[in-house]
Amino acid sequence: AGALLDRLDAAPDAAAREGLRTEFEAIALPADARAALAARLAGTVGDGSAEAARRLAVRAELVAGLDSPAPDLDIRRDEQRQRLAAKLGGQALPAPREEIRALLIALQALPLPGDQRSALQARVLQSFSRAG
Repeated sequence: AGALLDRLDAAPDAAAREGLRTEFEAIALPADARAALAARLAGTVGDGSAEAARRLAVRAELVAGLDSPAPDLDIRRDEQRQRLAAKLGGQALPAPREEIRALLIALQALPLPGDQRSALQARVLQSFSRAG
């Protein structure tokens, strides 16, 4: 579904976009994924910045116990502080695979250039496969 939305973003005309919208609506998706991706389809998604997307990949790596690339170490330290504060505050964290699944959905929902999305998606998928 995310790849279809990437194609929709690059569609050359209204007729092509409408065909892709119809194709998207026909895809069977879990409710949480449909809601997030429908927001992107409608153009109502919030922050589509590169840093917001990188933050999602770093969160996935942190959950899976994987290292993050050097350019993202400041983001990782910030995420580690936030996770520690949440744990100390008694907040229950979701199961690792569920948390990473939610991060992948959030990444797909962000309006990003396809090449940027592909690189970050690969990091999140690697994290998902390593999570217990």
